[in-house]
Amino acid sequence: MTDCSRMRDESMEIDEELRIIDVKLKQLLRDYEQYFLGVRPREPANARTGALTALAAPGGTSAEVSQQGMMQEARALTERSWIPPDQ
Repeated sequence: MTDCSRMRDESMEIDEELRIIDVKLKQLLRDYEQYFLGVRPREPANARTGALTALAAPGGTSAEVSQQGMMQEARALTERSWIPPDQ
């Protein structure tokens, strides 16, 4: 395999990983919006874990994600995306 074709394959893998992360984060954002609006009865823990694991371990590596780190990421995500209703 030539260097050029190897780089192309790696680029395609990275693009696919980024697409998956993008999809998971968008779903997480929708789930949190529904949660804060009262449509969802519970916080979207499964979606949060999936998205944060994808961010922490791209490419299917076995990096561990601590619960504290996941909570910090989730808080940061919700703080950036959630707009409180007008009082």
